[in-house]
Amino acid sequence: MISREKRWFAALSAFTCLLSGCAQEEPPAADPVQIPEEANLSASSYTESFQCTYEMAYSDNTKQTFDLDGVLEVDGEKAHYTQNIYGNGAASVLEGWYYDGRLYNTYNGVTYYEDMTLDQLKSAMVVQLTPYHPDTKEYSEVEVSGTSVTYILTPDAAKDLFLNRYDFYGFDKIPDLDVLDGTITHELDNGVITGEKAEFHAALSQSGVDVEILYRSGISFVKAGDTAVSVDEKTKAAHSAYVHYSEIDTEAISDADLSVDAPEDTAEATFRKRLMGRLSYVQTGPDTYKSEFNENESYTVDFANRQFIYTNYSSRYVYNWAGDVGVFGTSCTYELGTGVHSSDCAEDVLEMIETVKLYLRMELYYCGLSLEELQAETQ
Repeated sequence: MISREKRWFAALSAFTCLLSGCAQEEPPAADPVQIPEEANLSASSYTESFQCTYEMAYSDNTKQTFDLDGVLEVDGEKAHYTQNIYGNGAASVLEGWYYDGRLYNTYNGVTYYEDMTLDQLKSAMVVQLTPYHPDTKEYSEVEVSGTSVTYILTPDAAKDLFLNRYDFYGFDKIPDLDVLDGTITHELDNGVITGEKAEFHAALSQSGVDVEILYRSGISFVKAGDTAVSVDEKTKAAHSAYVHYSEIDTEAISDADLSVDAPEDTAEATFRKRLMGRLSYVQTGPDTYKSEFNENESYTVDFANRQFIYTNYSSRYVYNWAGDVGVFGTSCTYELGTGVHSSDCAEDVLEMIETVKLYLRMELYYCGLSLEELQAETQ
C-alpha cells in the first residue's frame, strides 16, 4: 500500500526521512484504560475526531508549523474518514471509504484503492487514536479541574512517550533532542474517558540554530454505538473506476489550495472559513452561515449571537455555545451543563437539544476544531 511517509511527503519532507524505508517502530503497549466498552474504540461504531500540531520556533526568528486534523467514522467493518494536512506551505486533503477490506481513497483529487485491514486504516491516521493512561511511575503530579484530569509526566516518561508513541516526525532519529516536559489530559464524562489531549515541549540545536518544538495532539469520541457508515450504489459505482495505488503517478499529486483552508488566528475565524470551504455553507449575512439539506431542514451558524440553529419543518432548536444553553420554542430553556430546564420542556425536546449540540460539535470536528476551543473564545 502507499506508505504513510509517501502519502505525506510534500507536507513533511523538510523535517524527516519519509521514504518507505523509514518505517516507524510500533509504540509500546499502554496500560489498558478501564472505561466502558460503549465509550471505547472497541464499540461496534463510533466517531472520532483527531488533531495534531507541531510548532517549530528557530533562533533566527523563523517559524514552521505543521497541522493535521481529521474525522474517522467506524461502523463495524466499514469506515469513512477525512483528513487535512498543512506543512511547509503545502496542503493535502484526503478522504476515504473503507468496506469489504478495501480503502477507496482520494488524495488531492487523485483516486485509487488499497487493500488493507481496518486496523491498518486506523494506523494511517498517524495520531494515536486510543487514550493513554500513564502508570503511576510515569507522572509526578495529577491536576483535576472540573471534568478534566491532567497527568504531569516525569522527564523520563515525557521523553519516552513523545518519541515512541506520539511523535511521527522522526525526532527519535535526532540524538541531541531534549524533551523538556509533557502532559496528558483526559476529558471525563461520569468517569468515562471521552477525549485526550497531549502536549510536549522539546528543544534541539542543529547547524548552529536552536529550535524550540511544541507538540499538541487531541482526540475526542462521540456517537459510540450510534455511528452509521452507508455507501450507496452510486458511490460504489464511482469507486469501481478507481485504480490500484501502484498504477498512479504520485509525482502528479499536486498540493491543495492552502489559502482556502489554512487555519486562521482564532477558532471562530477558522470555523467561518471552513464552513464554506469544507462544508459548503452559504454566507447569508455578515455573521450567519447556512447549510440546507432540503427545503425543510437546515443548519444555521449565527456568530453574532453565538448560536447554532437546527430547523426541521416548523421545529426550531437553538443552541448557544457561549452559555451552553438550548432553547426550543418560547417556553423551553435547557442549561446543558447543569441539567436545569424549564418545566415546559418535554423529555424528547431535551434529548433533541442535546443532539443539536452534537450536530454543532460534529461540524466543528469536520472543520478541525472543537467546541471547547470555540467556547474558550467567548469567555
